[in-house]
Amino acid sequence: MTLSRDDYLARWSQRHDGIVPRGPVRLWLGLSYASSRPFVAARVPPDLLSLAAVAFAGAACVGAWAGERWLLAAAAAVAAAALLDPVQSRTRSGLTSALVSATGLAEA
Repeated sequence: MTLSRDDYLARWSQRHDGIVPRGPVRLWLGLSYASSRPFVAARVPPDLLSLAAVAFAGAACVGAWAGERWLLAAAAAVAAAALLDPVQSRTRSGLTSALVSATGLAEA
């Protein structure tokens, strides 16, 4: 089972007391949904994305520790971990959460 973008936004709204996502929130949710589509098609398990987010967060720490030459790489790793966003799966706002919602693999 996969959801359309409109169904995904409606499901998110329903989980958030009927709040209609607008502006930056709608943009973020749209980005998360669009980014999840290839993973849905490839049947990538959400747990694998969560593991990748943890790896990116660890890489960010190593990059920051390594010094000035690695700060840009550390920033990119932070951005990747934020996009994957497994910590906030309850709010269904990141790529992992979009994958879970779009495939109906789990309901919280």
